[in-house]
Amino acid sequence: LTVAEHMRDHRVQLMALGEIFHNLRLPDGSPRYGITANEELYESLERIYRFGQESGEFRPFDTRVMAITHSSAVDNMFAYWAAYPQHDLDAHARELVEIFLRAVR
Repeated sequence: LTVAEHMRDHRVQLMALGEIFHNLRLPDGSPRYGITANEELYESLERIYRFGQESGEFRPFDTRVMAITHSSAVDNMFAYWAAYPQHDLDAHARELVEIFLRAVR
């Protein structure tokens, strides 16, 4: 929720970053950012989920699937809100929290 609260006041900057990330290219013309560029993020989320599993706080699940889903859900929450500023970003963030809490326990 804290990230959503921060981003609420930075919609224009979020939209500008989105444009940059979607349009940056590698020397061969392929997109610089995309699913393959997120590998480090996925790995760090996986470590967090594995730690929760090892401590007994989280149930067994595929940590890679959860990491990709987590990242995609947050990215798309902001993308949707940037396109539809009337969308309730805080409510959306609260729903995501609830979804992920239910998913990991």
